[in-house]
Formats: sequence, structure tokens, C-alpha cells
Amino acid sequence: MYGEILVGTFTIAGAVLGLAGMWVALLRNPARFWLLAGMYVVHVVFFTQLFVLDLDVFFIASNLLFALFIGFALDGLRTAARRRVGRLRPGAALACLLLLYAPLVPIAVAGLRLADRSGD
Repeated sequence: MYGEILVGTFTIAGAVLGLAGMWVALLRNPARFWLLAGMYVVHVVFFTQLFVLDLDVFFIASNLLFALFIGFALDGLRTAARRRVGRLRPGAALACLLLLYAPLVPIAVAGLRLADRSGD
């Protein structure tokens, strides 16, 4: 059930990026990772036990934490690209940046569709 909510909010690309971001956070700063991962797991485990109809709103805090892990993954990709390529001309750097952050567009669109309450 939670997997459907996670993929519905962040798309499959976002879910993969979030899991990769957990790994990046663990490698960079284990104390920060365990703090964020602990909060994330507690939220998910606790709120998956509720039996209510609109369960997705209870996962706002865990979605925020998962979004942080997506940010860790994107920063890890940016850092790896910078090490591999070195300095780029401004136009090439902008193109790489847009390519790197392109997976965020479907995540944002899916999140906006899910959060749209204009018809309520």
C-alpha cells in the first residue's frame, strides 16, 4: 500500500532516486542518514497501521523526508558529474544541469496532480 502512495507521489524515477539518495546520505554522513532514515521509518510504520480512507495525507512528513533523500541522490549525481567532467563552459554546464534535474519534472507533475484539491 505504501509503495503505491510513494510511486504515486514521486513516480518510479523518484522512488529509485530516493533509494539511491539513502545510500549517498549513508556514505557521506552516517549520523545524518540514521537520523533522517529513523524518522522516515517511524512515520511509515506508524501511519501504515491506520485504517482511514484518506491515508495519503498522513504521509506528508515521510514524503518530505523522502524528498530530502532524492535531493541527496541528485547532489551525488551532480558531484560525480563534476568530478568526471571537470570545468565546463557555461552553456555546457547549464545543459548538464538541466539534464541532471530533468527527472524532477515528472515527480513535480505527479505531486501536483495528487495534491490538486481544486475540485473538492
